[in-house]
Amino acid sequence: MVLASFRKLVNLQVLDLRFSYVEELPLEITMLTNLRHLHVFVVHGIQQRSLNWLSATKIPGNICNLKNLRALQIVSTNKDLVSQLGNLKFMRSLAIMEVRQSYIAELWNSLTKMPNLSRLVISACDMEEILDLKRVKPLPGLKFFQLSGKLETGVLPAIFYNFDKLTWLKIDWSGLKKDPISSLSHMLNLVDLWLNGTYCGEQLAFCAGWFPKLSYLQLANMDNLNWIEIEDGTMMCLNQLELFGLGSLKVVPDGIKYIRTLHQMYLTDMPEEFLGSLQGNENPIVQHIHNIHIFESSDSQAVNNFCFVPYLATKLGPGATKYAPTYWGPSAT
Repeated sequence: MVLASFRKLVNLQVLDLRFSYVEELPLEITMLTNLRHLHVFVVHGIQQRSLNWLSATKIPGNICNLKNLRALQIVSTNKDLVSQLGNLKFMRSLAIMEVRQSYIAELWNSLTKMPNLSRLVISACDMEEILDLKRVKPLPGLKFFQLSGKLETGVLPAIFYNFDKLTWLKIDWSGLKKDPISSLSHMLNLVDLWLNGTYCGEQLAFCAGWFPKLSYLQLANMDNLNWIEIEDGTMMCLNQLELFGLGSLKVVPDGIKYIRTLHQMYLTDMPEEFLGSLQGNENPIVQHIHNIHIFESSDSQAVNNFCFVPYLATKLGPGATKYAPTYWGPSAT
């Protein structure tokens, strides 16, 4: 096996196996003590309607020797690995999947030993696993955070009140029962906010003064959401809005007319009534928006070009899209 020869690359600092379909790394990977960046993942779908649209890679053996690692993504967790992570004190960017509630205490103990950690992606092992983050310690240095999986009691844990430096936040499939927007509104530095299957309720409210730096907002796959309140004076820097799979939202939110900076709107799998309201009496609400793009998720290449590739570049770095044209088709760039 070619990967087994990695032991000879003693000075290797970057190993990029993205889109390589490698399910498990060889034991020899733990011998690359100078390794600083390890990237590996496989994409299975762009609609992100489950936790399995990306898959993780297994790392066998003890990773404690990889003490120079700055970036590790995306790897599957186990009880041993979450404790070993605490030895990687130079870590800046970490993405792990298949996390179980039984790992949380040890995992967070390891994370608090990474003083330079600024990017963190955590995904539960499946859609039914419930993660309890009520007692975990803050990670004040985080600027980029994605959390995928159900949350205990259906409300955001207190740790979210300590993310003052966050500029990028994505919350997936958390099963929240309470409108999360007010709980996030103190994040004055937030630039990108992605809420995907996050909330089970019917209404969201964005109040005046909230999210002063927000440039991008995605609201996706919230089946019960039928009303979005947007007050004058909220999200005053918003440039791009994406609404994806909001089957109960029948009309364009009236408050969009207040966001004069909004130049791009992406609408995917939205109800016919919603799309019809764009051409009806509500048209003045969106007349200041230069570009409104309407897709069906079955048009995978179009969704990929406009939505998926930029997302992957933001989440996992520009190199993540290097092979996207091969994977999704010749028009993807």
